[in-house]
This record gives sequence, structure tokens and C-alpha cells, in this order.
Amino acid sequence: GNLTVNGALFRIEKTNARMRDGLGSVQVLGGKVRVNGHELGVAGRLTPAWQVFGGYTFLNGKIQNSPEIGTGVDAGIPAEGKTYLNTPRHTATLWTTYRVTPAWEVGGGALYSAKRYLNNYETAVIDGYTRFDASLAYLQKAYDIRLSLQNLTDKKYFETASAGRATPVKGRSAMVTVAYRF
Repeated sequence: GNLTVNGALFRIEKTNARMRDGLGSVQVLGGKVRVNGHELGVAGRLTPAWQVFGGYTFLNGKIQNSPEIGTGVDAGIPAEGKTYLNTPRHTATLWTTYRVTPAWEVGGGALYSAKRYLNNYETAVIDGYTRFDASLAYLQKAYDIRLSLQNLTDKKYFETASAGRATPVKGRSAMVTVAYRF
């Protein structure tokens, strides 16, 4: 009861994936994308007060069929056979919490994501990133109060990407949550 390990091997196939037409001007539902992957997760107690959670995912996302051919700076590049946009090959997370006293818990961890492509031609890419987070919680029978700190190092990176654009993170942030049990 102190350790749980799970894993999965998978293949996801998406038909009628949204792609641009052969002229590069109109979105059509005419592509096929395949993602082969595996994931592994672990959760457990190292001691009665110390918990650890971790996970790793590998994704190999390829465009199997597409009418899309690049235009502009991507002119003539076919999308077929390229890595599907916004699909990081590797992602991993590790988180730990420690119950300092029956009422106080501290935690910390890291999240990693590999580089991702912004388009279906592998010509625009955003770098991978590693983010470090922490938490402090006050735990009671009827409620919990938790302070969560994200991006402790205030690292600048892009967290999401789509349609050839990337969205930067907001930087270091803090959030307080209250959970009430009745």
C-alpha cells in the first residue's frame, strides 16, 4: 500500500485532423495524425510523512497524411511525415511532500517539457523548459489552506503553442486555496 506504479503503451490516431488545404489558405478536415507513446507513473510513501509522485511521457506524433504544403518561408515543404505541432517528445514531472507536523506540510517539485513545433513543417520551434514549484499547507480536520508557488526561478518560456503562435508564461506566481470538508 505504500507504492503505486502505473504505465501505458498507446497509439492514438486522429482522422479528419485540421490541416490547411494544398494552397495553404483554408483550413480543411483532411489530415491523419498518429501518436505512438508510452507513459510511466509512480506514487508512494517513503516514510509515513514523506510522499513522492512522478511521471514520464514519451510521444512520437507524426502526420501520416495531409494536403498541406507550406507557403511563404515554408514554401514547398510538405507536412506529411513531419512531427505534429505542439507535441513534445518528452515530458516529466516529479513532486514530493513532507508532513513536518500533523498540521503543516511542505512540498516541491519540477515539471519538464521538451521542445515543440509551432507548425506542421518543423520550421518554427519553441524551446523546452523546466519549471520549479513549491507549496506550504496548513492541514486541519475540516479544512486545508495551501500556498502554491509556481515558476520559482521566474524562468521565461512558452507554455502553450498553436496555429504558429506561442504564449509566454506569466512568470513567478502565487496562489492560495482553501479546501473545506463537510
